[in-house]
This record gives sequence, structure tokens and C-alpha cells, in this order.
Amino acid sequence: MKKLSHVIRLMLVAAAASLPVILFAADTFDNPVGLNANGVAIDTVPKFLIALVQGALVLLTPLIVVFFVYAGFLFVTAQGNEAKLEKAKRTVFWSVIGALLIVGAIVLSAAICHTIVQLGSTTNSCII
Repeated sequence: MKKLSHVIRLMLVAAAASLPVILFAADTFDNPVGLNANGVAIDTVPKFLIALVQGALVLLTPLIVVFFVYAGFLFVTAQGNEAKLEKAKRTVFWSVIGALLIVGAIVLSAAICHTIVQLGSTTNSCII
């Protein structure tokens, strides 16, 4: 078990060490609050909500995938041990809850954005 936790820690350290390489791979770094990915200024609440949700998706989607992979790894290494199987089931359960929270946040922000547009905002779209 100690070897498994050591391997997982090593994988997390390697992922964290490679993060600057991934972040600065582009030629320029855009300000996420000033402009969105298309170069459009974020000057209204709906545009800000769209940018916020898109940024959260970029950060949280890989994290959910990592937790599902970790849960699968726990299932494979459990080898019939009830305690390890229970831990793997809990990990899957909470990974699903996290994924549902992310989807719920997207739905809620889309509803808020469409409400703001209907109330008379100058932005005519809420594409997330």
C-alpha cells in the first residue's frame, strides 16, 4: 500500500512539474478577465459568466478524469479485498458527484446568462 501511495504522489509531482510547460506553450498569454479566447472584450455580466464557466471547465474536467482513472486503478488493485473495494466505490461515487456539480454549474450559469439577456443586456448570446 505504501508503494502505491508513493507512486501516486510521484505521478502528482510529475504532473505539477509539467504544468508550467503546458501553460506557457503558447506564444502569448491572454488575460482571461480582459479578453476571451476569441479576442472579444469581457465587458458585460453574461460574457463574464461565459468566461468563468469556460475557465472552470478547462481546470476541472481533467481533474474529474484523473479521479475516475484513480478509482479504476483502485478497483484493479483491490483484488477482492472488501475494504479496498469500498474505497474504490466511494471514489467513484464522489467523482460522479463532482462531475454532476460541474454540469449543474454550467446549467445554472446558462440559466442566469439567458435571464440577463432577456432582461435587456446588450449581449445577445450565452454560448458556453
